[in-house]
Amino acid sequence: LNAPRIELMAVTAILFVCIVYNLLLASRWDPQGWQKIADVTVHQIVPVIFAIYWFLRPHGSLKWTDALFAAIYPTLYTVYGLTRGAFDGFYPYYFTDPTQNSIPQLALTLLVLMVAFIAGAAALLGLSELGIERVEYVLFIMSRNYRQGIPLDRATKAVEPSGRTCNWPVMYPCAPLGGMESQLERRRSATSIVSRS
Repeated sequence: LNAPRIELMAVTAILFVCIVYNLLLASRWDPQGWQKIADVTVHQIVPVIFAIYWFLRPHGSLKWTDALFAAIYPTLYTVYGLTRGAFDGFYPYYFTDPTQNSIPQLALTLLVLMVAFIAGAAALLGLSELGIERVEYVLFIMSRNYRQGIPLDRATKAVEPSGRTCNWPVMYPCAPLGGMESQLERRRSATSIVSRS
């Protein structure tokens, strides 16, 4: 269950629930007391914590096609919700209730939600690819400079594994991108640099 694309599916789903709930559902009721605490915890605090957790996890093996894999869960849940509703009349959300929406409206709503879910998963992949590796590399340079007694506010030059020279703090956009292979290669180079220093 901790495979990278399963985790991508989970973080996309919980953020999707957070967004849809707060935009479309929260205004439809007014919880009080412990129910309010549970509501805020489940629909606001937990999604943020889980997203932070996911961004800190290694998931370099993910591909763009995994955004489509992430849509399996909401697809199955939608099928389950509509099937159950056909038997007992209960539909979890008003916008998926065929007794309140015409079939074309329902189909369009489900299509928009599915496209939004896939786009959300793709956006998470993009943010991960653009952000985490650069942050890791910046933290490595900061740590190395600290061990060498170089003040963080002083511009220092660092050679990347790619051979390019960047300045701190201007080096941030110069940090390399790539998947798990480049991360491993960079860490090998980093280990080599540390052992020589």
